[in-house]
Amino acid sequence: MASKPQWMLRPHWNVGNVSSLSHRGCSRSGKSTLANRFLERKRIPLLSTDVLDAAFQDLGEIPSNINDQGQRSNQVVQQLLEPMIARTIAGHAPYCFEGIHLSPEFIARMIRQHGRKICLCVLGFPSISIDTKMKQVEIGSIHTTDWLLPRSAEYQRAYLCKQREISQQMKTQCLALGIPFVDTGRNFERSVGNAFSCLTQGYQA
Repeated sequence: MASKPQWMLRPHWNVGNVSSLSHRGCSRSGKSTLANRFLERKRIPLLSTDVLDAAFQDLGEIPSNINDQGQRSNQVVQQLLEPMIARTIAGHAPYCFEGIHLSPEFIARMIRQHGRKICLCVLGFPSISIDTKMKQVEIGSIHTTDWLLPRSAEYQRAYLCKQREISQQMKTQCLALGIPFVDTGRNFERSVGNAFSCLTQGYQA
């Protein structure tokens, strides 16, 4: 019987690129880019919380009322992810979870429960100019069917302004909770690389 690949047998397990952003989310911060880097370079499978969110909406577990949707979405997704993370650690299988549904409080609780068995960080762009961010989105989108690009420049600007505001809030919360925060705004590629290094400390493929 063939032995398992060595990367599956390492003693340090990464729950990497957990995006500890609010229920309103902070997209365009590099979450998917970082998660795909784990998959490509470390062969660590990934799960986007967007998939869970969509499934719960289809099941009617998350209300369609947009005013209630965000907070309920976070609660439902986090309730499922908490035992998933525990089982991943217990089963000695490295895994990468990424998404907008994981609050700083949830991340802090996972750190208290599991300590060094997990690695987490938060991505955001709290200080970049919106003009620069719009250029980054246009040039660097990893999605061939990016929903934001066809929108008007006015819509893109308003959307990215909101995400920057959320990034600022998340940075403040992360500093208060002692959670690593990586600003991906000024030099996107280098910052994503820094986040990758942060999450792979102690992990050898």
